[in-house]
Parts: sequence; structure tokens; C-alpha cells
Amino acid sequence: MIGRRRVLTSSLALAAGATLGTPARAQGQETLTILANVAHQNAAQGPQGATDNNVQAAFERANNCRIVWRNIPWPQMRATFLRAISASTSEYDIVMVIDDWASGETLARLLPLDEFAARAPIEAADDIAQGMRAQFTAEGKLRAVPIRSNPQLVHYNKTILEAARVAPPRTIQQLIAAARAAAGRRADGAQVYGLGVKAEEDVIGMVKAFGGEVLSANYEIFPARDKVAAAINALRELYQANAIPPNFHTMDANAVIALMRDGLLAMSIFGDSYFNRFNDQRASRVAGQVVSMAIPGVAEGSVAPTKVAFWGMALAANSPPARRELSWKFMRHLASPDSQLKMALNGNGPVRFAVAEMPQYLTEAPYGRASAQALRAASPQLPVFEGAAEVRDIFNEEATQAIVGRKAVDAALDAAAARIRTVVDAQRPR
Repeated sequence: MIGRRRVLTSSLALAAGATLGTPARAQGQETLTILANVAHQNAAQGPQGATDNNVQAAFERANNCRIVWRNIPWPQMRATFLRAISASTSEYDIVMVIDDWASGETLARLLPLDEFAARAPIEAADDIAQGMRAQFTAEGKLRAVPIRSNPQLVHYNKTILEAARVAPPRTIQQLIAAARAAAGRRADGAQVYGLGVKAEEDVIGMVKAFGGEVLSANYEIFPARDKVAAAINALRELYQANAIPPNFHTMDANAVIALMRDGLLAMSIFGDSYFNRFNDQRASRVAGQVVSMAIPGVAEGSVAPTKVAFWGMALAANSPPARRELSWKFMRHLASPDSQLKMALNGNGPVRFAVAEMPQYLTEAPYGRASAQALRAASPQLPVFEGAAEVRDIFNEEATQAIVGRKAVDAALDAAAARIRTVVDAQRPR
């Protein structure tokens, strides 16, 4: 069995080797080119040199073909994806699409997959999370096959919480109290913060945990405004208590990761596989101290409606027709129960509940049970439509003004509601 910690130490090598050492193309071999991120390649290939869970190599041998990954760094990936599916023709046989991009306009540029599935069905397709399939469905037809999930969890430093005599929180209110209690000066004088906050996604995530919404599925703005206000007030109080970094609104994910690894954060919210990064002895000063749990909700022992980013494989409408059947075969292969388990052992988040709860996976992934809980409680932060990114930016901007004390909470929410209304009225689907 391949240990998950080994996955992390091999990721850089895989990325560097993506275009080196590629075997010469055998006579009659087809090549499938995939627009992706290196995380997708890592999941399909597994640690460098290992063979047990290399689902890509197994497919290549069985089908006399070659898989080529065109890995795009995350900051440039959406723009590259949109250009690729909008051109008259494409070099990509398969494109990876994340749920946040799956607006009606985007899905319309992807081929319906029902005819492919009718000829060669995905094994046990109903075990793939229905919410993920629904997100990639347009006009009643599936446009992408879910392949990878990334549920958000609370990662906490048990040493810091124990020193503060704080138990792992079981409600979101307890999490706020724990963050306040855990903040303070370390023995060496360094400031420890109770909670790391990424302004781009964690503020809305906190709103969801308190039972609120920025924008409902029916495009209602702040349908439970009191709960939105409660979340912002909680973060405001943590900011005033120096329990979250004072520059949180300018910090990117890498900065929060660095604080966590340096033992300067009691808690942070990241995807499930970040457990490995925080406990990697080669990169983290707190290896062995970080534990992962589902984000708690309002009720004792409940799980918040968690953000779960998930990826699907799709055929763009402009993809090369000659290789579409082989592309579909590879998509089916990666979505199969066997491949999903092997990819999960490579560090991939499974999209099947049955895999997420398998003893073998849970043995390899100490956070596996929390991930399964998060998958079942998954809820999008915002409806997917062309104005979603603008709505997110508006809310985060106004919420930040309230959290740092530049605006009253009610004034910030009033301003956000007015600005969001303009976006929704202009861009919501009709």
C-alpha cells in the first residue's frame, strides 16, 4: 500500500518530469492530450516510481495509447480553459473543469455525454455524488464526469489547543471561542493566532457555518440576514482580539499555510489533503501535531454546509472528433470504483461515497471520516452563474470593511446587498 505522505514528497518530481523522459510513441499509438493541473496528473500516476496505483499506466498498456498532461498553474487555469473551449478547434482531447466554472454558458461549450454513456456506461454511476453530477448537468444532460473532490476541513494544532486547555470544537460558536482562547504569545515571543482566514473563501464559509447565505439558489440576497451578521460579528470580535492575523485580507493561501506549518496558527480551513502538507516532516515544524475534522455547524456535533470543490473531465465541443471514444474510455476508467480507490490512495479526493468510506482509504487517510462527513454536507457557497465571481468579490470587500472596523456590520451588509442586486439583476439566468 502506498503511504499518502510519500505522495507529497513526489509531487515536485512529477511536475518536473511531466515533459521529460516521455517514452517514444509506439507505432499505431493514439495520444490523448488533457488540459489539467499537476494535481490531476499526480492522482492518476501516483508517486514517482510506484506502480501499484498508477491507473494511467494501466490504461495506456491496455489501450496502446499515451496520455499527455498539459498542466496549467492554478492562477492561469481558468483563462486557459475558457480560451481552449472557445476557439474554433482545440488541441485538447479532454479538459478538466471545476464546479465554480460550470455556468450555463460554459457547460454549453461541452459535449453532452449521455450518448457515450449509453454505449459504454460508467460502472456504478449512481454512487458518484449526485450533487456533483447535477452541477455538471445542463439541459438534462451530463457534460462532465466528476473525478476529484476537495472538501474543506478544519485542521487544528492539537498541541496549541491542549496548551490553551481547549477541546476540539463541536459547534461553530465553540470554534470561535477556541480561536480566541488559543491566541496569544508563544514562549519565544511569537504571536500565535487562533484562526487563519483566507478572505476569498473563508468569510463566506463562515457565513454558511452560521447557517446564513450570501445568495440563495433562487438568487435571494441574505435570506437569513441575522445569521450573516452573526458570522461577520464573530470574525470582527476575533480580529479585535488579535485572534486572526491583522493582515488576513491581504494574505493568500500560501501565507496561511506558512503560518500553520510554523506553529503560528491554532486552526485553519483547507481542503482535506492539506492534512498531509501540515504533517509533512520535511516541510512543517508541526508535523504530527495537526488533526483534521469536519467544519462544525450551529448544533452540537453537526457538520456545516461545507464548500467542496470538485473537478470533472469533459469533452469540449471543439475537441478532435477522432479520439472522443478513447477519451470517454479514459474518463470512465478514472471514474470507476477501482480507479477512484487507487487515486484516493495517491492523494485524490474521491467522488464516490463508497470509496470515501472504505477501510483501506480510511487507514491511509486519517482525515477520511471527516472528508466523508463533509462530502455529505456539501453545499456551494454561491449559485454558479456568470456574475458569481463579482458577487463573491463584492461581499468579501464589504465584509472585510466590517471585520476590520471601518464600517458597521449593518452598513456593510446594506452596501453589499445593493451592489449584489445590480449584478444579479443583470446576469442571473433567465
